[in-house]
Amino acid sequence: MTNLIFWDMRVNKLTGSLPSYIGTMTGLEVFAMSRNQFTGQIPDTLGELTLLKTLALDGNNLVGEMAMVNGLTNLEYLYMEDNDLSGSMDDTFLSKLGKLIQLDLSGNLLTGYLPSHFFQHTTLLILDLHDNDIEGTFPAIENVNNVLSFFSYYDNIMNGTIPETIKNLKNLTHLDLTGNELTGTITPSLGSMKYLTYLFLSDNGFDAGPVPGLLVGLESTLRELSLGSSQRTGTIPQWLGDMQELVLLDLGGNQLAKSIPSELWALTTLRYLLLDDNDLTGEIPSDIQKLSGLTMLLLDKNSFQGDLQDVCTSDAKLKFLSADCNEVTCPVGCCTSCCSDDIAACNDDILYASIDAGWDHNYTRNSFQFSPGILYENTTSISGN
Repeated sequence: MTNLIFWDMRVNKLTGSLPSYIGTMTGLEVFAMSRNQFTGQIPDTLGELTLLKTLALDGNNLVGEMAMVNGLTNLEYLYMEDNDLSGSMDDTFLSKLGKLIQLDLSGNLLTGYLPSHFFQHTTLLILDLHDNDIEGTFPAIENVNNVLSFFSYYDNIMNGTIPETIKNLKNLTHLDLTGNELTGTITPSLGSMKYLTYLFLSDNGFDAGPVPGLLVGLESTLRELSLGSSQRTGTIPQWLGDMQELVLLDLGGNQLAKSIPSELWALTTLRYLLLDDNDLTGEIPSDIQKLSGLTMLLLDKNSFQGDLQDVCTSDAKLKFLSADCNEVTCPVGCCTSCCSDDIAACNDDILYASIDAGWDHNYTRNSFQFSPGILYENTTSISGN
């Protein structure tokens, strides 16, 4: 079938290796074998398919390197995620693929460092490299980039600081750097990125400091914010109550003190509030019940007092509620997780707000899934972009 242009056999139960004869089908523009059960290496002959625009081999059990892809200069969509592919990234890695629009290499065994040319593409909208073993620092972004919208890099080994030049990613809506080895201060440049709707910086080694005031500039756009386990100190700022688009707020695993500011109860869109493992004190505010859409509330490993009766009987749609049941009163059947300060293993996992953020749904999360300690899915979609 040397004249075949389009070959799509995604989501089947095909096994074995990809055939080497694929290199003779030089007319192919789309080759999609996603979510099958293929094993072995990608045949070198695939590099002969120079007309390919879409290559989708994601969700298989492929191993080895992907050097044969470097010459496919017409590629626009490259999906290789969720395999066991290896190889080392450097400045030459995929550098000739100047027409890429979407690139997903997440969930593999890639090493090396993050090439700066990924941020110089004139067409690249999606860059998803999460869950690899890529080291090095965040490259400086010297030129303005008005194209890139989605960058996911969680669970790698990035070190150093977030560069001030990240502000040159003018159109970025989604930034996830969770679970790296970032240090230093959280750059104020993030506050000038006016399209950010999703900002996750959890589980990094930033310098200790307050919840950064730079976020005030994102009050009309930010929908999900995670600063969990990022060495935040001081108090929960009152200005968070001005972020009227927030659906998720994660401040867990820090050293935040004093009481929860009443301004938070103005966040009528809030569905996920994670305040666990801090130094918060005071009475459980009855105004929590004003958050009628609240689905998850984590309050454990703090020093709260009071009664959760009003929360449990409110109109809130709570599916998961954790608290220190030896310090606050939680009616039977209300708290899904009862903890205490002396039980370190209670609700102690780093919570990733999504295993995969679902960029294929136009950057609008259709469901939330928390991992690894809490697995919860909400099938109600969130409106908006």
